[in-house]
Amino acid sequence: MLGEWKAPVYQGHGSDGMGNEGHAIAESPLKPQTLHASLALPQLFEKYPDAYLITLGPLTNIALACSMDPSFPSKIKPGRFWMMGGSHFCQGNCSYAAEFNVHTGMSPIF
Repeated sequence: MLGEWKAPVYQGHGSDGMGNEGHAIAESPLKPQTLHASLALPQLFEKYPDAYLITLGPLTNIALACSMDPSFPSKIKPGRFWMMGGSHFCQGNCSYAAEFNVHTGMSPIF
């Protein structure tokens, strides 16, 4: 998290991350929130204890939330944290063993 940022190289889902079909997706009526995700996540799980945490990208905000609020992981009920992070029987898409979402969060360490 504190290392130098390296731009992702993998373009397997297109330059827009949506298979170059992002233009076909309707604009969301939701607007960006003022509270950073790393601060909002612990609050949301306090307010909604039955919520699911589903991640589709690098886990930086999750890591920050855990660093800033060490009780955050205990607020997520077992079986309610799902992440897109690769496959047991497949080669990684960022390195031989690493899937992009996991690798990106770990690359400053390696």
